[in-house]
Amino acid sequence: MKIVFLGQLGLPLMSEAGKDSSERRVLALAKMLAGEHEVTVIGTSPYARQSGNIHGIRVIKKMSLNPEKPGGWVYALLGLWYVWRRDFDVVHIHGWRAAAVVYVWRVFTGEANLIRTIDSMPTVKFPRWFMRRLCGRFDSVITPTRELQYRLLHEYGVYADYLPDGYNKPVLDSLPLRRWGLRDGQYSVVLAGSTAVLKEAAQAYEKTKTRKKLVVLREE
Repeated sequence: MKIVFLGQLGLPLMSEAGKDSSERRVLALAKMLAGEHEVTVIGTSPYARQSGNIHGIRVIKKMSLNPEKPGGWVYALLGLWYVWRRDFDVVHIHGWRAAAVVYVWRVFTGEANLIRTIDSMPTVKFPRWFMRRLCGRFDSVITPTRELQYRLLHEYGVYADYLPDGYNKPVLDSLPLRRWGLRDGQYSVVLAGSTAVLKEAAQAYEKTKTRKKLVVLREE
C-alpha cells in the first residue's frame, strides 16, 4: 500500500526539545508503517533539508516562499500536485491549508482514502456549513484529545473519532465509571461551562423522563 503524509512540516525533526507533537506523530506513524508499506512524507524547509530516505521513509522536499515560516499555500499546492501525479492508496492530511486544498482536489478524484488529523481548532472562525462540507470530504477525521472532539461536534457539528497518539495529553480524563456507580449505556454526560448552562441542561434532562444518571463535568 502507498501512503503519503501531506501538510505537516516534514522530517527529520529539528530538535528533541523543540519538536512539535504533530511532527512526532508523523515520524512515529511513518516508521511503524514503513516496514510493510511504501510511505512518503512531503515536507518543507527547514524541517525537510533535502529529499531522500529517512528510516525507510521517502521524504520529498517542497519549497516555501518564506523559509522563516514553514509551510504555506505554495507548499500545500506543490505537495498536492505531487500527490495528484501518483497513485497513492492513502493520503493523510495535517493542517488547515492542506485540508482546504484537498477539498477542491476531492472533486476530481475519489480513489484514494483521505484521513484528516485535527490537533488544533482553526484560528479563523469558519462558517458551520463550510466546516461540515470541508470535513465531509474525508473518509475519516481524527482528533488526539477529547476536548477537540467535543468542540468540533459542539461548534461545527463535525463528528470526529478520538484516537490518542501518546503526545497530546487528553484534557478530559476517563470517567471512573464503577467508582461513581455508573455502567455503560446507563448515564449521560454534560460539559457545563457555567452555572446557567448547568441549570438549563438539568431542566432539559428532567423533561426527558429518563432513568439514566446525569454526569456533569466542570473545571470548578
